[in-house]
Amino acid sequence: MSLPAELEPIFDRFRAGFERGRLAHAYLLVGAPRGEGSAFAAEALALLFCTAPDGAKPCHACDGCRRADSGKHPDVLWVEPEMKSRIIGVDTVHEAMRMIAQTSFSGGWKACVIVGADRLGEPAANVFLKTIEEPPPRCLFLLLTDNPAGVLPTISSRCQQIGLSGDQVGLPEELREPLLNILGAAEESRGVVGAFSRAGNLLALLKNIHEDVEKEEAESYTPPPEMKRDESEKILNARIEARYRERRQLVLRALLLWYRDQMVLASGADAGLIHYADQRETLARQAAGLTWRKAVTQVKMVEEMQRQLDRNLPEDTVLNYGFARLMA
Repeated sequence: MSLPAELEPIFDRFRAGFERGRLAHAYLLVGAPRGEGSAFAAEALALLFCTAPDGAKPCHACDGCRRADSGKHPDVLWVEPEMKSRIIGVDTVHEAMRMIAQTSFSGGWKACVIVGADRLGEPAANVFLKTIEEPPPRCLFLLLTDNPAGVLPTISSRCQQIGLSGDQVGLPEELREPLLNILGAAEESRGVVGAFSRAGNLLALLKNIHEDVEKEEAESYTPPPEMKRDESEKILNARIEARYRERRQLVLRALLLWYRDQMVLASGADAGLIHYADQRETLARQAAGLTWRKAVTQVKMVEEMQRQLDRNLPEDTVLNYGFARLMA
């Protein structure tokens, strides 16, 4: 597994702490949990369990690295939302903390990765808090989130925070291009026709994302042999839903940045501040004639669309109504 180039300088500092024996016991990794967050965590785990005697670590060739890379190292626990509510329950955390307190299989480190740390319900967060207040020796906790404000303050205060994405959206290139095609197409077409066209195209993109997630999860998920079929299907469906929501959130963050760029241009601020620098001409055309008040209102509309989708309102209703307001 190769680490994205933009994360290498950040990881070099983490590796230096490891080599000096000065790792913190818990890190809050701020970035897309299924993007830069999981990539950084995977590299950190490979470093932790690398058994290569010489050379740069992690080597990604030894047994320890290979097990960590595959996500099947016996001394690593991955905790993530399993229900459609995307909440990590107290029973799940109780079991994880019980296992993390046991002796490691390899006689060395143990690690726990929490995917979506902001999704820890309060009872579960309190159980986890007891462990990180007095962590077991040679145990590393990696908390992944793209919403650090949603992490219980008593937990985040006990973690060393590492920002992974900065101002980046973390949107994969295969999604960035079709999204920009949707946002940049026929900008002169406003009103009901333009709104429904843009909403329909975005819904089609989200449908493709959901189908890709279903395929990826079906191929990667292996339930324990003793698990009943209905329970296995329940967990698989929950994993699909959780991962899809994470990818949808990336799309919505990218959408929000598009309208923030228009706000920057409408305000007369330095155009060097816009996120989509390569789309400057298109953004300028769409921002032409926009007042500062209208541009701010558009940003607020997109933020409201995000909140509505988080509350499980139907996607087609949210997007059709949202774009009708945006393009009125």
